[in-house]
Amino acid sequence: MAIEAVAALFFKQAEDTRKRATELYNRLRLDDKQTQAISLIESIENQELRDFVKAQWALQIVGLESHSVDLSPYSYKLPLPNDSIYEKDEQNKTSVTEKESPSTRHFIR
Repeated sequence: MAIEAVAALFFKQAEDTRKRATELYNRLRLDDKQTQAISLIESIENQELRDFVKAQWALQIVGLESHSVDLSPYSYKLPLPNDSIYEKDEQNKTSVTEKESPSTRHFIR
């Protein structure tokens, strides 16, 4: 009887330890995701957009619902194959050119 009680206590403690380890692992993963999010947000070159994204993320962190937002004023339109920005070199291959704007840098094929 005593051996069975010790075994039951051991399994109970092992289960509690497993739950605590899982919770710790989940917290560590959340911390890592938040660190990556901060790095990503800080890499945004456009100051106005970066501040806006920070505000939206802060609302999410504190549990307030942030509404979907139209970010089209901050995005750029990718060129279509028939656009005049395509340049052909002497071997008739499409070359890649770099175009810079004040807020971002994009590569256009």
